[in-house]
Formats: sequence, structure tokens, C-alpha cells
Amino acid sequence: MAENFRHGMPEELAGWLYKKQRVFPTKKRRYFKLASQVLSSHVRNNSDPSWEQNLLGADVVGVEGARRIVVMCPDRTVRLITDTPNDYYHWLDALQKAANRRIEDYYELGQSLGEGAFAKVVMGLDRTTLEKFAVKIIEKQSDDELGQQFVWRELNVMKNVNHPNIVRTYDIFDTKNRLYIVLEYMPGGTLGEILKKVGRFTESQAKIILADILNGVAYLHDKSIVHRDLKLKNILCDTKEMPVRVKLADFGLANFVGVRTVSKVALKSQVGSPHYVAPEVLREEPYGPVVDTWAVGVILHIMLTRRYPFAGETIQETLELVVRGRFSLIGSEWDRISEDAKSLLQGLLREDPQERLTARDALSHPWFSDLKQLLAELKLKKNDNAV
Repeated sequence: MAENFRHGMPEELAGWLYKKQRVFPTKKRRYFKLASQVLSSHVRNNSDPSWEQNLLGADVVGVEGARRIVVMCPDRTVRLITDTPNDYYHWLDALQKAANRRIEDYYELGQSLGEGAFAKVVMGLDRTTLEKFAVKIIEKQSDDELGQQFVWRELNVMKNVNHPNIVRTYDIFDTKNRLYIVLEYMPGGTLGEILKKVGRFTESQAKIILADILNGVAYLHDKSIVHRDLKLKNILCDTKEMPVRVKLADFGLANFVGVRTVSKVALKSQVGSPHYVAPEVLREEPYGPVVDTWAVGVILHIMLTRRYPFAGETIQETLELVVRGRFSLIGSEWDRISEDAKSLLQGLLREDPQERLTARDALSHPWFSDLKQLLAELKLKKNDNAV
């Protein structure tokens, strides 16, 4: 979805080219792949690369009449010849763009906004417009295969989504040692931070927030994407003051499910956070999109009570409670909560995934019957505050 990116998608091109030998005046036919800023050579189109070369900073010169492209890197010079003039122009344009695509030319990187297991996030300031962005910087650790898997999985998802309730990806820059992902800046921080500040949400506040979450989740599921790590920390807010609107973030554990296999479910790895993980995951059963709606149910429970529905003294005890799937709606704190809210919560936290509400089903629940009115009032309030 190149139209989503402010400075174009990273280059991706593949095809057969001739590589001119350095010493002898001969040429060999090889399959070349350009993925972002990395050029690789292959004996066959499905074989492992014979070599890879990061092109950042390389000099790329074309000789039009000979359909020849010379790529000059500090440690390697590659001479390529295309079959047709059309191929020549395509490859020359792609290689030149890959060689000159530097994040520093577009953004000034500033203060730290946070740090995770595989990446850190810093403020990015657009050098032309002075707009603020969040830039995720991922160090490429060749010996950390699991970390790299999460990185590329997240990148694959983020390039394919565009929704008002999902943090937007604006640019991607790939270098030899780092991957830079330029994201929408959400000044409100995480939903967990907001909840800690305000203490507890009213039902109306929780309803608006949950609708945002469910709309984002439903969009992902429509595209056969399962987030697999929904939690307060991965939901970002547009402001630090109530009322807030939220967006989903952090797709490192997300995965695609084949459209025809969603009902049969094809994901088996245990991922996610202990308090939010669904029972079928812990039972090591195949699972699908409704693991996300289970997590949404946990989030709703926290917003209404400030407590997890399943919480033991240890992680093991917590997981055992989750597998049983039993939680209580009895007590003084539940007396002030509507029956519709309780009904929705029970539908989201069904132990049996076959009986659990989907995101689309949840959005049609009676609890949301006054959502349009609440959103209209919220819009009016924000307009008044802006005057």
C-alpha cells in the first residue's frame, strides 16, 4: 500500500539480469532481488543468495545504450546488464532510490519515547513540515532469529493495514544495521498510563474506548490478521486527558491466517501476555481470531474494575485460572455496572472459542446502542474546547 507512505515504499524488485565478470569479458545470468536497500544475487530464483549487498550510499550509474548499470559500493562493484530497455529503466530507478534513501534526510531524530525487547522508539521531527512522529529503531541482530522473525512479521502487517483505529505507518527505512519505522505519534501514551492517572473509567468512557479497539480488531480480522498481543500497553491514546480516542499498536506477534482456514484456525504458537492470553492457547490447541476478542474482554474488565478477571499469586496460578475461564460478576463494584456491560463481558470471555463473540458481533451488542449519541456529544465537547 505505497499510498500510505510519505516518502514512498522501500524498493522491491526481482528478475533475471546478466552480471559482467570483473576480470574476464564474460557475463553470467543470475537472478537478482532488491528488497528495500539490500541487493542479492541468486543462481536460481528460489535459491539462497550467493551474496547480499546493502546499497545505502552506493553510486549507481547507468549506460543507457548498453543497458548496463554499474553499482559502486565501498567493498564491491557490481556491473549489471538488462535484457530490455524497459528493464533497464526499472532497475536503474529502483537501485538509485535504494542507494539514496536515508532517514536523516527526511527526519531529525530526538528524545527517547520508550524501549522494548527488540526496539527503541524516539521522537522524529519532519525536517520540512516540523510534524512529530514516533520512530521505532530496530537493531538487526543476526544471531537473534526469534527477534528478527517478530520484526519482519510486524513489518509485513504494518505495510498492509490502514485504519483510523490502528497506529499508522508513514515510512520505512532499511539500513545494514538498523530498521527504522516511522509511525504516527500518539501524545497520550498508553491506555494503561491513562487508566493509572484517572483511576477508573465510567461506562460511557469505557464504551467509546472499547468501540475504537473493536473497530481496529474487526478490521484486522477482516484482513485475516490476528494481533495476538492486545493489552493496555499496546493501545495508544490521542491525548493525556479524558475523553481519549485510541489506536492499536505493536504488531510484533501478529500473524496472518489463510482466508479459507480462519474457521479451522491455523496458528499454534503460544504468544501473548499471561493475563490476556486465551484458554485455547494455553491448552496448546489451534486457535484463531477470537483470541483477540478474549483479550478485549480482559481489557474491558480492567477498564470497569481496575482488576484483571484472572489473577493468581503467581503466573502459574493465573494461567490455571485462565484455562478454567471462570470469573465472578458478584460484588458491590458490579452493582453500579449495567447488565448490558456484564453481558458483553461474558460474551467476550467465553471459555469456549466457538461460543465467544467475534469483534463484529461485539460491535453489534446492545451495550453499544447509545454509542452514536456518545460520539456526537464527544465531538461537540471537543469543538467547544477548541474555541
